[in-house]
Amino acid sequence: MTVILGMTGARGEGGDWEEHIRSTARIINEMKPRHLSAMTFAPARGTPLGSDVLAGRFQVCSPDHILEECRLLVELLDVNPLHFTSNHASNYLPLKGGLPEDREKFLSLLDQALAGKIRLRKTLNRGI
Repeated sequence: MTVILGMTGARGEGGDWEEHIRSTARIINEMKPRHLSAMTFAPARGTPLGSDVLAGRFQVCSPDHILEECRLLVELLDVNPLHFTSNHASNYLPLKGGLPEDREKFLSLLDQALAGKIRLRKTLNRGI
């Protein structure tokens, strides 16, 4: 199962992202997949949403916002066992491992990244 991080960032800055992530986690927990790959939303040029970004009608989420969404998703996932990855090129902080055993490690890495102690992937080639 691939989740485009809940689709992280899909609501944009200022959107109701918390409820979106909670709903995503609820659905994943009900489905009980064995593998979950989380990706970060990045609008592409030439698409309607890409045009909205360029025109200022849609604001793409900041890296910190994306990390907050990922953190909440990791907290709420309750599938055992679950192979979890967020190591796609679209993600700012690559994570790979198992839940629940790596939950605390993932949360610690996300907290360190949010505190500026871990360098994030650059936004080059991530869309608009």
